[in-house]
Amino acid sequence: VFCSDLGYQHVVHFEGNDLRGIDVALLSRVPVGAVTSHRHLRFPGSDDSIQRFRRDLLTVELMPEGADPFEVWVVHLKSNSDGRPRAEPIRLAECRKIRELLDQRLHEDPSAKIVICGDFNDTETSDTVRTIAGAGKYALSSAWEEVPKDHRISYNMEPYRTLIDFIYWSPAMRDNYVPGSYRVLHE
Repeated sequence: VFCSDLGYQHVVHFEGNDLRGIDVALLSRVPVGAVTSHRHLRFPGSDDSIQRFRRDLLTVELMPEGADPFEVWVVHLKSNSDGRPRAEPIRLAECRKIRELLDQRLHEDPSAKIVICGDFNDTETSDTVRTIAGAGKYALSSAWEEVPKDHRISYNMEPYRTLIDFIYWSPAMRDNYVPGSYRVLHE
C-alpha cells in the first residue's frame, strides 16, 4: 500500500474526468467505510450547458476506532490556468453543485460530521470558495485565519503566493476542532 511505512493503510482513488490524469484521492490511517465518486454526475452550467466535475468530488466515510464516523469530501476544482473568464463559469457550476450536495446532506442529517478539503484553486474571498463555504444554518467553518498571513501560502509561484488549499467543516464537526491545530505546511 502506498505510504504504508507512514501508517497509511487505506487508499481511495478513482480515475476522474481530467484527460491529463489529474484526479482526487484520499490516503488514510483510519479505516474507510462508504465511498462515493461523483465523477459521472451531470449538472447545469452557468450558460445552460451540461457540466460535470472536471476532476471529481470524492466522498469518503472514515471510521476511527472508538470515535464517531465522519465524512471527508475531497475536491480539486478546475484551475484558472486558461484564464478566469473561461474557467469561472465552470468553477462556479462545480461549486454550486458541491454546495447543493452539502445542503442536501446536512438537511437529511444536521448532525453529519463532514470535512471538505482539497485544492480549491482560488482564494478565501473568491466567489467559488465562498459558494462552497455557504451561509446560514449549514455554513461551513474553517480556521485558516488562525494562521499568520505570511504563512497562508499553499501556492508559491510568484507573483501569486497565496492560500488556495483549504479545510472546511460542517457545523456538527466544528466541535471536534482543536483550536490552534490548523497549519499550512511548507517544504
